[in-house]
Amino acid sequence: MKGEATAERAGEVRVDRERKILGILILSLGLLMAIGLVQHRNASTDDIRRFNSFLSRGLLGFFGFGAWILPVFLLRVGWNRLFGGTLRELLRSVVLFSAVLVAFSLLVCSSRVFGGLAEALGGTLGRELFRATDPYFGSLGSTLIGITFLLVVLTALYDITIPRAPIHDLGALLLQVPVRAARSALAAIRGAAARRTRPEAPVAEKEKPARKKKEKEAAPAAAGPLEETAAPPEAPPAVPAPERREEEASPIGPEGVSEEPDHHAGAAGPDGPVIHQPVRAEPTKEKKERKPRVRRGEKEFIFPPISLLSDPPENEPGVEEAYLRQQSAKLEEALAHFGVRARVVEVHPGPVITRFELEPAPGVKVQQIAGLADDLALALRAKRIRIVAPIPGKGAVGVEIPNPKPRTVYLKEVLTSTAYSNRKSVLTTSLGMDISGAPFCTSLEEMPHLLIAGATGSGKSVCIHGILTSLLYGATPEEVHLVLIDPKMLEMTVYNGIPHLLTPVVTDAKEAVRVLRWAVFEMERRYKLLARVGVRNIHDYNRTLPMLQASRDIQEEGLELEPLSYLVIVIDEFADLI
Repeated sequence: MKGEATAERAGEVRVDRERKILGILILSLGLLMAIGLVQHRNASTDDIRRFNSFLSRGLLGFFGFGAWILPVFLLRVGWNRLFGGTLRELLRSVVLFSAVLVAFSLLVCSSRVFGGLAEALGGTLGRELFRATDPYFGSLGSTLIGITFLLVVLTALYDITIPRAPIHDLGALLLQVPVRAARSALAAIRGAAARRTRPEAPVAEKEKPARKKKEKEAAPAAAGPLEETAAPPEAPPAVPAPERREEEASPIGPEGVSEEPDHHAGAAGPDGPVIHQPVRAEPTKEKKERKPRVRRGEKEFIFPPISLLSDPPENEPGVEEAYLRQQSAKLEEALAHFGVRARVVEVHPGPVITRFELEPAPGVKVQQIAGLADDLALALRAKRIRIVAPIPGKGAVGVEIPNPKPRTVYLKEVLTSTAYSNRKSVLTTSLGMDISGAPFCTSLEEMPHLLIAGATGSGKSVCIHGILTSLLYGATPEEVHLVLIDPKMLEMTVYNGIPHLLTPVVTDAKEAVRVLRWAVFEMERRYKLLARVGVRNIHDYNRTLPMLQASRDIQEEGLELEPLSYLVIVIDEFADLI
């Protein structure tokens, strides 16, 4: 083993020595070639000078002025070999200098700047390349081929990036020429059209005095000329406008809560966008009692009264209509400043944010509006802006802007709404209100794995409590069982003692691991049971349970089928647990 290592080390030393010798020879050849190019006009009888003169004349004859690239190339390769450069760098240098030499020779010969000196400066290489490309592409095409070839090689070797700003400015400058010409032609056409219709103007002027005369005769005789001209007839009072908008507001649900905003409202009128003010619902005193669904031999479960929840303030002010119209005007003005023509057609103020629905002008792309979120936030002095481009199911773009004073959403408002009372699942939970102020509920059956994430103070704990409270108000202990894991002992220990818990709130990490292992075992047991009876989920199992219990196959196997409850596991601070 020691002898093999020594032989291997000796081989590496020999290879390194040969590499350095080769580097010195290549460096010397490059220096000799550079000296020959400098002294090619001063040849003498001296052997070295004669050799240099012969070498330089041959190089200049074949490569032209590009022969000066060869000494630089040899010096670069010799340096690479002498000081341990990689083979990749060597190959890159060979390809680069070859490409530069070919492109330079072709560009010199194809350019008309040098005139008769082009062939001498480009050498035989450039002359032959130009003769091959000129019949097909011409001088300009040959020049473009040389530049393209050089850029492709540079990009492939060094991944260079072409600056965008100068090209963009050049393109904009070139585009201004036809645009200005088109504007001038359009202005000339409009001027000619105006001159053609000018003789008809006196007719209209004659009609105006007659109309004014009739209006003066209808006015009281005591009115002076100042009173007649003070209020022009085309400026009606703006008082009836709010009444019209109130009629266009979104329909109200049976319990007074706007369950679904009106997506088919009319377009903006001449006096501004249609504003859909959300109507606050008065919480019902008590829901009518449900028939409890309990097992045989169990006591009836009494749901907690809704009066335990806090009532929202009666006269809590919302977003003023004047502020919404002012923001609409600012939004349209900011978009016009960035060259985007659009108008606000509808405004949907919610408890936290307000959505302004924009109708882009014909020819305006949605991407033009979607990329202006930061600019619009700066122009409107908003903390942040979210752009929904486009709004699903509508021909508009939504701009969501935070309200100056967000309104608190109370859980009682949602639990007394039809969105919650008309639930079809015992796992229906309340998530608050949407951007239009309508209560939003969903079922955990549709999202069996839910992860709530956010920054500190963003409302994660409030969301968890809202979900748990919704379950307690909508399901009996036989329908839903809870397993609560709270390692920090701060959030969910208040739920100790409720009948829905399978076990007291788990606060120890080791105990949490044991509980989760039991949950995995229970999940696998239920999977096997559902597969045995041929159903896909717990809902279908409980629905067909009487038929399954009467099945002959089940009775012959001796299976005792019982109703299955849903098992909801809630873990607070999941990252700390894992």
